[in-house]
Amino acid sequence: MNEKEVLFKVIATKSKDVENFLQKLVCECELTEKEEVLKEMLSLRYKIYIEELSWVEKNKFSNFEIEVDEFDSQDDIIHLGLFEGNEAVGYIRLLKHRYMINEISSFNKIIKSIKHIPQKREMESTRFCISSKADRLTSFSRILVGLITVCVMNGVVSITTLLESIVRLTAYRKGLPVLHTLGKGGINNLPVEIVSFSMSEDNLENIKSKNPKSLKDINSFKFEFFMDESVKFLSFKEIWQSIKGGK
Repeated sequence: MNEKEVLFKVIATKSKDVENFLQKLVCECELTEKEEVLKEMLSLRYKIYIEELSWVEKNKFSNFEIEVDEFDSQDDIIHLGLFEGNEAVGYIRLLKHRYMINEISSFNKIIKSIKHIPQKREMESTRFCISSKADRLTSFSRILVGLITVCVMNGVVSITTLLESIVRLTAYRKGLPVLHTLGKGGINNLPVEIVSFSMSEDNLENIKSKNPKSLKDINSFKFEFFMDESVKFLSFKEIWQSIKGGK
């Protein structure tokens, strides 16, 4: 397929030096391509969590219309974005070491103050959001495919996350079964659940079979991975051939 015909793409980037990125913003220094991608993702977080929902308070970086918090300073964070053209329309942050469900008091109460110990091949999904300008259900399906792909490529077998109960139900209906439920409760007058999902190739097939309409163009997805200093451009078919040992 001609690159101009590719409308949606999934971009994943590992953030190892967010402090340097933020310093460059403050100094108005030129950003690298990888940093521009990260800025676009953080801008979507700002629009959703600060402007639309008012769930997060502004800080000194809000003047740049981005949303960052203390958890962004960790090593080996994966930022996953669904892009339409150059605009981020979906986002998920994956944490490996410090979990929000352990350190945010309103989250921790839901699992009855029992600290969840991160497992070796597990990550926490946080800051999930989809732009109000995007088709919510279609974008949900697409970013789920991107999430499983990134997890499989990085050896992650399960994702722990806090979700609104309706979002958890939507994920289940779209082919992503729950492994464990760690707790249920309410935040901001919304029913929420802390659950673990299985990240497997079988679940990807479930998602594809249950979402034929929204994923009809899946083979034309463009995946960009800034996992090191170089950028890799892969098609969906190339990714799965690599995972399965194909050539």
